[in-house]
Amino acid sequence: NASSFERCNLPVPPNASEWCQKQFSLFKQPKTRETSAFATAGISAGAFLLSPSSLQADIQATVWPYAKPAVKAAGAAVEKRNVATLELANLRPNSSGYVRLNSTDPFAPPVISAGYLADPADAKPLLWAVREARRMLADVFEEELLPGPQRQSDEEILSFIRCGARSDTQCDRSNLAVQHLIGSCAIGSVVDSQLRVNGVKSLRVADAS
Repeated sequence: NASSFERCNLPVPPNASEWCQKQFSLFKQPKTRETSAFATAGISAGAFLLSPSSLQADIQATVWPYAKPAVKAAGAAVEKRNVATLELANLRPNSSGYVRLNSTDPFAPPVISAGYLADPADAKPLLWAVREARRMLADVFEEELLPGPQRQSDEEILSFIRCGARSDTQCDRSNLAVQHLIGSCAIGSVVDSQLRVNGVKSLRVADAS
């Protein structure tokens, strides 16, 4: 059950599952360490690609040697199969979102709009990347689970990129954000050495991710 790999780091069950405990046990023993799933950092390969839409590398491709939870959640048949996950990310989007105060109550959740793919141009590099990945990996994998060979037209692939595997019935944008590819600001430009926001009183910002 390789799709459980990420979940073993959770502080509460299912990190106590039989699979997780077995992998931890294998990893603790020098003689069996290399056979444990935890002998790998999780990411087996990565690359930066240059799409026709950019003058600089604008696509990051990351290969995970197992089915990430989102793949299984999308309904892909991954049980008892050798599965890998290829993530594609647009490193240079034009779209932007916002975080705004919801009320004067400091404990009230803010209003958040990520603005994913608000600029139609942001989808073009991703569309190219999906097609390029298919071309490069055609002889490597036996089957494409997602987006799936049934999605061939630009609109079908873009619908999957925007809304996920169930784009025909609902729009799930939870997988549009990947890792920490963009958006970092150097200390000094936004906050000072004490993490105080420049030009704003009584406000500090810290990112512990």
